[in-house]
Amino acid sequence: MGTILKVTVCIVKSRCKETQVLERFISIIHNILQRAVEFHVDFDAVCVPRQVLILLKSLILEDPWNQKIKFSSIMLLILVLENVDAEDEWDDDVYELSHKALDLMKEIVEYSDDDSSVSYAADALCAVCASATRLCTVEDDGRELADKVSKFKVTMTKAIRIVTMNTLVPYVKTMESNESDRVKFHRNLVTCLNNLYKLSSSCGRDNLSNHLTANGYLKYFLLLTTRLPEILRRSTCVLLSRIVTTLAEKSMPICRSTNQELSFENLMHRGLLDLPKDSEEWENVIAHDRENRAVALMTLIYYHFHGTKETDMICLKSLIARTVNLPKSEQTPAQILKVLWFLFAVASVSHPSPRSEQDYDRAVKRLAAALQYSNLNDCYTHHIDLLHYCLNCREFPKDLRNRAMELWLIESDGDIKPLLAIDCGKVVQHFLLVIIHVRFNGLDGSL
Repeated sequence: MGTILKVTVCIVKSRCKETQVLERFISIIHNILQRAVEFHVDFDAVCVPRQVLILLKSLILEDPWNQKIKFSSIMLLILVLENVDAEDEWDDDVYELSHKALDLMKEIVEYSDDDSSVSYAADALCAVCASATRLCTVEDDGRELADKVSKFKVTMTKAIRIVTMNTLVPYVKTMESNESDRVKFHRNLVTCLNNLYKLSSSCGRDNLSNHLTANGYLKYFLLLTTRLPEILRRSTCVLLSRIVTTLAEKSMPICRSTNQELSFENLMHRGLLDLPKDSEEWENVIAHDRENRAVALMTLIYYHFHGTKETDMICLKSLIARTVNLPKSEQTPAQILKVLWFLFAVASVSHPSPRSEQDYDRAVKRLAAALQYSNLNDCYTHHIDLLHYCLNCREFPKDLRNRAMELWLIESDGDIKPLLAIDCGKVVQHFLLVIIHVRFNGLDGSL
C-alpha cells in the first residue's frame, strides 16, 4: 500500500491532463482498504491513515481535478474516517478535508441538474456527515492541542448540523420515490443525527428536534422502522426517542429532572421498539394496549401533529376505545391524559360527525371524569383545536370548559380573538365572568 500511495502522489504532482491513470490508482487504494474492512483486517496494518489523508489533501482541497476525481477522493476519505481510531489525536487537516467535502457535495445536491450526480452526491454527503461526527463525539483530554482541536470540532459540528437541516432533510423526502434500496443512506443519516444529539447544546437539540418534526420526520422514521434491518431499526428508535424527549422537556409534566427525562426517554425507546412491524396494527395498539408501546405511539403522534398539522395518524375510533376503558380505580398519569385529551379533541374537531362513532358520548364523559381528578394545568395543551372541542362538545362539563378557557387566557396573555370564530357568545360571556371575578377579589382586572 505504501508503494501504491507513493506512485499516486507522483501522478498527482505530475499534473498530467489525462486523469484515467489517477482514477485507477484511487480506485485501487479504495478497493484494497474496502476489502480489508470486509475481511476484518486491522485498518492500521493495511495503511497509514495519515498518509492517505495527505494524498487526499491534494485531491480534495485543490481545484484542478474534475468531478469524477473529487467523487472518488471523497469516497476514499469517507472510508478512512469510518475506520480510523476516533480516539487518536487528529490535527486540523482531517476537519478541513471533511469541511471541503461537505461543501463540494452540498453544492451538487442543491444546484446540479443531473439526477444521477445529485443522488451520488447526497449519498456521499450523508456519509461524510456520519463519519465526521464520529470523530467529533470523542472527548478531548486536556492536552496542549485540545483547545485548538475543540474549536475545529465545534465548527465541524455546526457545519454538519446546518447541512443536515438545510440540505439533507429536504432532499430525503424527494429521493425515496426513485430509489429502491436506501438502507446504507438511512444508516448514515440516523448515525449522523444520533451523533448530533450527543454533540449539540440544549438549544441545538431544540432546533434540530423542531426542524425534524416540522418536516414530518417523526412519522417518516417511524414508518421506516417497519422495514429496516433490526440493528438499524433499534438505532432509529433511539433517534425517535431523543427527538420526542427533547420536545417533551418543555411541554410534558413528567420531564422535570434528569432522572425523569431518562426514564421518559427509555419509555419512548422501549415502547417504539415493541410496536408491531405491521403499521396496520397500530390503531389496535392505541385502542386496547395498556403497555408502554401505546403511550409511546400516542406521544409521537401528538408531537407529529403539532409539527405538521397532519391528522392521518389520528383515529377517533381507536381513541374512543382507549378512553372508555380508562381505569376507574386509579388516577391516570398526567402525561397520558395530556396526550389523550388533545388527540381526542383533534380527532373530534376533524371528524365530520364524531357523535356517529359508537361510544363517543361515553368516551367524552369518561375523559371528563378523568380530567376532574387531575391537575388540569398538567393536562392542558395550548392549541385552538382543544378549545374548539371544549366549546362545541355539548357533553363536555361546563366547569372544565371554563377552566380550559382560563388556561387559554393565561397562556395567550388574554388574547381571545382566535376563540371568537368558534363561539363568540360563550367566549365573551366567559371573558366577562372572569373580569367580574377578578375585580370582585380586589385585583386590578388585567389579564
